[in-house]
Amino acid sequence: WDSVGETGPGGGGNSTTNRLWLRADDGVYSDAGTTIAANTDAVQEWHDQSGNGFRITQTTAASQPTLDDNGANGMPTISFDGTNDWLEDSIDSLDSNLSLFTVNYFNQLNQGSGDLDFVLHLGGTAGANQALSFARVPSPADAFSSYRGGNINRYGTAVPGQSWELLELEF
Repeated sequence: WDSVGETGPGGGGNSTTNRLWLRADDGVYSDAGTTIAANTDAVQEWHDQSGNGFRITQTTAASQPTLDDNGANGMPTISFDGTNDWLEDSIDSLDSNLSLFTVNYFNQLNQGSGDLDFVLHLGGTAGANQALSFARVPSPADAFSSYRGGNINRYGTAVPGQSWELLELEF
């Protein structure tokens, strides 16, 4: 259904209004964009479905997350080990207005002291003016927080561990 040119998630938006759209059921590769990942494969590239042609990658095998074909309610998920798995984005800058929606599951029931579980980091190195991060932090207890330009600018409510959660943040 596309009566007004809307091609984004749930039929909302398009490549102009949706800068990045990652789906665990589409565009997940076990190599440099040639071989579609199968269940339990390490993920080297995850391709953007917004129409903007971005991809997030990890070429270091030990730091690659894995694909789980039956992760949440029978739907695929990308699983990070909580230690050293991460993917790097190819986005060169962030617009001033940004909304992010993610579905997450934290294995830890409670966030450990001095431990951050990053959900996402976009737009450059940590601390850069255009960097944006979302993380679960130990203080306040298990809070979901956002960082822009290296500074915490907002704390959300506590995010429970060991349950699926939809997280959303707007800038």
